[in-house]
Order: sequence, then C-alpha cells, then structure tokens
Amino acid sequence: MSNQLDNLHIGDLIQVPDVKTVIDMAEVRDLDPDDPQGRIDLESLSHSFVITEDIEKILSTVLRSLVPQFGRGFFVIGTYGSGKSHLLSVLALMARYRWARDSVIKKNQELLGISGKSVGQKLLPVMIPLTEFSSETSLEQIIWQTTELAAAMAGIPLSISHTQRYIDLFNRYILPVHGEEFNSFISKRFSDITWDQIVRDDPAAGHTIIHQFIRKSGIEIPFEVSTERRVLLQELIDSLRSNGWDGLFLIIDELSEFLKSKTSNQKLNEDTRFLQFLGEASLVSPVWII
Repeated sequence: MSNQLDNLHIGDLIQVPDVKTVIDMAEVRDLDPDDPQGRIDLESLSHSFVITEDIEKILSTVLRSLVPQFGRGFFVIGTYGSGKSHLLSVLALMARYRWARDSVIKKNQELLGISGKSVGQKLLPVMIPLTEFSSETSLEQIIWQTTELAAAMAGIPLSISHTQRYIDLFNRYILPVHGEEFNSFISKRFSDITWDQIVRDDPAAGHTIIHQFIRKSGIEIPFEVSTERRVLLQELIDSLRSNGWDGLFLIIDELSEFLKSKTSNQKLNEDTRFLQFLGEASLVSPVWII
C-alpha cells in the first residue's frame, strides 16, 4: 500500500494567497467601499501590507504627527518598485477608515503603542496620482481641483478651484441678469441637457461655455476670480471643520517625475513655490502632505 503522501504536491500542502504586486493609486482611489467587491479589494490592500523596518519608521512618524493640532509635510523617497504607491494608498485608507487603521496597526507593537493618541483624528484623504495629469497643468490647480472633488464625494461643499469659483461667480452675478439670453445660448447647442447638468457632470466644459457666451454677448465680467492661496486654504479648513472633519490629508504620488517633466523653469518654480506654501501652511493648519 503506497503512502498517502506520495501523490501530494507542494500546492496541496501550502496555500499562497494572491498578492497584487503593482499598486495603482488611481485604481485604489476609485474603489467604492460600499460595493462588495470594492470593499474586498480595499481590505485586501491593508491586510496584505507588510510592515518592514523602514515602513515601521514611516508609519510611526506619520502617526505621531497626527497628535498635535497642526499638520506636517513629508517626502517619501524610494527606488522604482520599492512600494511607495502601495504605502501611500495604505496611508490614505488609514486616514479615512478606522478598520484600515486597525488592520495595519495591530500587526506591529511599536504602532500599537502610539496609535491610541491619534486614533480620534478624522482626516479627509485626497489621493493625487500625478501620472493622470499633463505637465502643463499647474500643481496648484491639480491640488485644489482634486481636493474639491474628494470633499464633494464626502458630502462637503467646497468652491476652491479656479473653474468652480468661476462658475459660482457667473451663476451669482451674471446669470440672474442675463438668464434668458444664456438659456437661449445653451438650448441652441444642447437640446437635451440643462446648464445645471453641464456644471455638475463636466465643470471644465461649463467654464468653456461661459467664456464662449461672454465673448459672443460682449458682457463685461463684474468679478475677479483669482483669490489668495491663504484665503482658499482657510475656507477649505473652515468647511472641513464645520462638517465634522479634523483636517486634510494630501497624498501626492509621482511628484518627482511630474516636476522633472515641466517644460520651463518658470512652471517648475511656480509648482515648487506652491509646495513651499503648503509646507509652511501645515505648520499652522491641520494639513498633512505626503
């Protein structure tokens, strides 16, 4: 009689779970936690996360920074394929969901020792994979727009991006006076869609339509769109706090490649100046930048 083990293979004795080796932050950002499969994928991301010695240092540093009232700025540096996007995605989940934070922290005694002090923080994570954006787009525009969108998804009304502020000011100052003329302008171009639908589904298209209408009608614009960065940031923080959030958690991926792709020193300097502004603002505001 042959031994029962003779026909067994390694695969019969050891089960190796599937692990996603390449993490795309944009894919993680777009997963819906209310969808069963989306929740499974998000939980898998945190459960499969391996805490090495370097990762422990990074996580403990970030967790300790959450205790004070004010934020902090961090640079995460690593070679290609070292897991930076995975780390950043997990940090976003930890900022947003208590279950994700618990899942990661319970793996490490060092993290367990400091997590209790910061566990009460409710931070709005904004995941910004810069590979999605053209190098011609300014970093400031990208961050305001993505923050505005993340806030809207969380039910927080904001109007901080140039496009959204332009639309809001148009609706407030021009539309009440020229509503009939504008509606006629819209109906000649779109027979089955309203202005409200356009600005809700495609604000950039709404911005362009306003420009076309103003140029065609010769209306003088009675407002100034540009606003100081500090005013915008304070409006953002005030809105977060009034809606029960403690601060903002900006997670920017592929920053160095984005800055390297700038086509002029002027554009590069503008982006680095905005980074400097965010870093200085984090010293006096509840804003964390990673």
